[in-house]
Amino acid sequence: MPPVAAILLLPCALEIGPACGWTSGAATLLLMAIPVCLSGLAAGSWCLRVTTLLAMASCFGEHLITGQAVSLATAGQHIFPVCTSILLFSIGSMLQFHSRAGRTSNSNSGYPVEKHSLVGLPLTSELPRPVSSVAELIAQTESLDMPTVGDTHDLQRELEAEDPELLLSLQEVGWRVASDLDLDTLYQTVGHTTHRLLRCTKCSVLLWNSQTETLSDPLCASGHGAAANLRPDRGMTGWVVKNRHLLIHSDIENDPALRHLQRREELHIDAIAPLAAGGELLGLMILEGVDTTSPQFRRMLQLLANVSALAIKNARLFQRIAEMARHDGLTGLLNHASFQERLREMVDFAQCTQQPLTVIMSDVDCFKSINDSFGHPIGDQVLREVGRTWRQVAPEGSLVARYGGEEFVCAVSGMDLDQAAELAEALRLTIETLPLSFDKGILTVTASFGVAQLGQPARNATELIRLADDALYQSKRGGRNRVTLVPPSLCVAGRQASAPVHQ
Repeated sequence: MPPVAAILLLPCALEIGPACGWTSGAATLLLMAIPVCLSGLAAGSWCLRVTTLLAMASCFGEHLITGQAVSLATAGQHIFPVCTSILLFSIGSMLQFHSRAGRTSNSNSGYPVEKHSLVGLPLTSELPRPVSSVAELIAQTESLDMPTVGDTHDLQRELEAEDPELLLSLQEVGWRVASDLDLDTLYQTVGHTTHRLLRCTKCSVLLWNSQTETLSDPLCASGHGAAANLRPDRGMTGWVVKNRHLLIHSDIENDPALRHLQRREELHIDAIAPLAAGGELLGLMILEGVDTTSPQFRRMLQLLANVSALAIKNARLFQRIAEMARHDGLTGLLNHASFQERLREMVDFAQCTQQPLTVIMSDVDCFKSINDSFGHPIGDQVLREVGRTWRQVAPEGSLVARYGGEEFVCAVSGMDLDQAAELAEALRLTIETLPLSFDKGILTVTASFGVAQLGQPARNATELIRLADDALYQSKRGGRNRVTLVPPSLCVAGRQASAPVHQ
């Protein structure tokens, strides 16, 4: 500390002064210049006062130590040391004032102070890492490694003054995180919000496929769109995919280490931001025709990218959960509830368009004995293989589901009763000839079918399912491994299988 340094220098001053022919006060002033200046730069003003008083008192150190009295004859030689001590005190006070002013200015300034930095962030600084929660996003935003406004209310007033729609736009994106679960509309919302917020001519959202390492445009039917000419392994795009950091075109111009990223096909791109959440790269946000020199641009783009990534991940998670809720976990087909809901829609459409609609129901024969004889794992394998057969044989656009247990059902639009009977027969033959291998050998499985058509005589979805189910049980009572049609007048007494039936 400066006072301690002053005390240690006092004996040195008393020795140096007489040796050089100076008074002790003059020698002390020379040695005290350093601690007085240091105390002026110190945080506490008491350091300056204590150090200066010690310097002034040391002017009389020689007389205090030798016991000589200060007379008028000797007082003149102390005028210069005392005046100079006061001058040093003034210099230290000014140093302290400027030091405090500089610290206050740095802490309250929301703008960059480094000449080499771009809009508040040095070229070599790392950008904020992706976040996995809204709380983490808020915490990270408050601790960005750039000059920030000390008071968040000041930042809010500043942003409102610059763009009254800024906070409303951010609130809209945040609202989408919690409410917009439709990915198609979410991509549009992210693009439109970014376009309005940052005043860019175009904002493209591209999705990243980590398995194929390709980019796709979700708003383009072909999947190419804005990603047609972009290479995820080269240029600005490849750098952002690899490093997962925001990159502005001016960064390339100002940093020689990045100039190799310049590509002709990317000259129209002004900024690329990664859409990453939870350590996973979801896509890229590409901006064109935007003013990147705005002091708030980099921070606003990073905020929008982070919040948009959370919104996309949240919507994807909800979509995955919704898919799991609609599908059977064992076979991957629709479950009972989803089939009933979709069937009612198909019935309404068929009645409006006067198109035929048929339902095929099936039941694996003697499935209980399969479980009892070979175990439930083999039974699960049988159900998976039967479900896979339904997906392969059923025509495109048909509604296939696991109705419950070992029962399967299929609804086909535009197919009359005879055509549906041919489809059911094809399913029956395929299942019968399906080889199921396991450790004890090969298991042969058969299934029984029932077919019903809307309007003959079923009037709604409930009656249609009931009639198909009745026809199914007629097949089981008739010997299994056969197809039965409804109404009975159109049934050719079922179709007996030629292959042996597993009992």
